[in-house]
This record gives sequence, structure tokens and C-alpha cells, in this order.
Amino acid sequence: RVSPSVYLPIAAFLWSGISAATFACTNAEGLWGLQFILGIVEAPLFPGAVFLMSCWYTRREFALRVALLYSGLVLAQAFSGLIAAGVFNGLDGPRGLAGWQWLFIIEGAMSAFFAVTAFFILPNYPTSTTGGATRYMTAEMRLVAHARILDDRVESSAKSSVWHGLMLALKDVKLYGFLCLNVFITSSYGFNNFFPTIVNGLGFGNSVTSLLMTAPPYVLGTACTFYVAWDSDRRGERGLHIMIPLSCSVLGFVVTV
Repeated sequence: RVSPSVYLPIAAFLWSGISAATFACTNAEGLWGLQFILGIVEAPLFPGAVFLMSCWYTRREFALRVALLYSGLVLAQAFSGLIAAGVFNGLDGPRGLAGWQWLFIIEGAMSAFFAVTAFFILPNYPTSTTGGATRYMTAEMRLVAHARILDDRVESSAKSSVWHGLMLALKDVKLYGFLCLNVFITSSYGFNNFFPTIVNGLGFGNSVTSLLMTAPPYVLGTACTFYVAWDSDRRGERGLHIMIPLSCSVLGFVVTV
């Protein structure tokens, strides 16, 4: 109903603005309320982006593309430490704002900028006559992209409703396995919030140095993500490529504790 090149940038822009507004929070209640709203506008972004990519890339190409998208989250953890180090070192106090307030403003403004540029870059669907793809792909290229996806699909040619598809998904036990995996993986992101504090406890001298030292593990994690995704596409295997890295994560958390 809404083109991806409009839908996704709007979600990202609203997310950026609400995230930046965190600088004005003065109590826990305000922060909880803002985080609740942030979750609502954040929720459409990742599944919407994954769905759009599924309209352009075949199954054998998909894992690496999702990894490239997901690497934004991993690298954000690395760059957030570097940005925070710079902000706390030089912007703690100007205009009466603390370093953490400037951090939310700067990161929100940066992501809002890229949300605006996405209006002009993001494609819609291969058969669409609007969107960024019409500016950097010929009509023949878009037809080939559409034909590739049709050839890759395994769904029935019979017409069925969205509700029918939803019911099929709800009856699939694997859905609930992935749901539990996702819930616990997402909850483990809380570790990221305390990682600078943990690193600071290792005795690097000051908070700025500790923030800088949080970056290398995430860069390594991004490299591992790319390799696992590339190998998964190459071998056409998913299960072990999910279980083995998660098992390593479990060991990592045990060591951390």
C-alpha cells in the first residue's frame, strides 16, 4: 500500500527523531515512555528491509545481503564507542548539555540524514515504475531481476489470501523456535549497554580509552558475520550456520560471567 522507498525512510526518519529526543528526558518515566514509542516506529524497519531485499535477491544470494544489512547494527556498536569517546572528550558541557545528551542529538541527526537520502536511492520492486532503481537500472535489467525471483520461488501458483499464509505460518512449529531464538538474542543486546563499563573495569585508565577499546570486538564480529553468511549461501545450508555461531555466543557469555 505504501512504496518501500517511502515507507522505510519515513520509519527511519521518525526513529531518528524520537531517538534524538531522548536528550530531553529528565526522569525514568519519560525515558520509558520514549523507548516505548521508539520501539513502535523501529519495528517496521528491519522486516520491511528484509522483505524488500527478498524481492530482488534469490535464496542463494540472500544470507550475505541480510548480513550486510545486519552489519549496520554490529558496526554501530563499534562506532558508537568511538563517537562517544569523541563527544565525551569535547562536547560535555556546551550549551548546557551533557555529553550523553549531545550523543543522542548527533547520532539521531546522522541517521535522519541517511533516512532522507534513502528517499532518492532505495528501489521499490523490480516491476515498479517509481523508486531509485528506475534511475540506475534499465527497464531490461529490472525485468531480468523480476524473472530471477519468479524462477526462484517455490510457492504454489494458486492464489491465496494473506490470512491463509498467516495461518500456515502459525501452524509451523519452526516459527516458534525462531521466535524464542530471536527473543533471547534480542534480550542479550542488553550486554552492549554494559560492555563499556565491563571494559573500563579491566583497568585501561579512563573512560575515553575504554570506549575506544570496545570497537575491535565488534569489527571482528562483523567479519565473522560476513564469512558465515557467505559460506551459508555458498553451501546452501542454514541450520548449522545458525547453531554453531550461537553456540560460540553462549560460550562467550559464560566466559564473561
